[in-house]
Amino acid sequence: MKLALASTITAITLTGCSSGTLPCNNEDIKNTVLDIITTEVRKARYAIESEESNRLNNYSIEGIKTLSHNEKTDFYSCSGKFSFEFDEKSTNKEFTYELSYLEDIDDTEVVVYGISGVKARVLAKVMAGNLISK
Repeated sequence: MKLALASTITAITLTGCSSGTLPCNNEDIKNTVLDIITTEVRKARYAIESEESNRLNNYSIEGIKTLSHNEKTDFYSCSGKFSFEFDEKSTNKEFTYELSYLEDIDDTEVVVYGISGVKARVLAKVMAGNLISK
């Protein structure tokens, strides 16, 4: 499995996928996108501490949309919402991702954009919650 990181872009390749790019709402794709985003969120100390105190939880991906699909290149542009709960209050942040077919290795590549915006939303909720609880 290949993993590439940047400040707002994260890519991962799914191995063992069927021939062709998987669609935006595929369960494996959604789980991969969720894993990419939560891995990045959990790099922040505020997220780790909030999870350990059970204040930050219930991560999910929802509201999946296929923005475009190029059948010739088998390329998808998608959007979704990263949802989470902080102090039992739900919130979400939109992000986008792209799916492309890697012909030479018969895999789907997943590239996620907007992770810094997701992390900023989580931080805002944690900071606001900490101000209220003090």
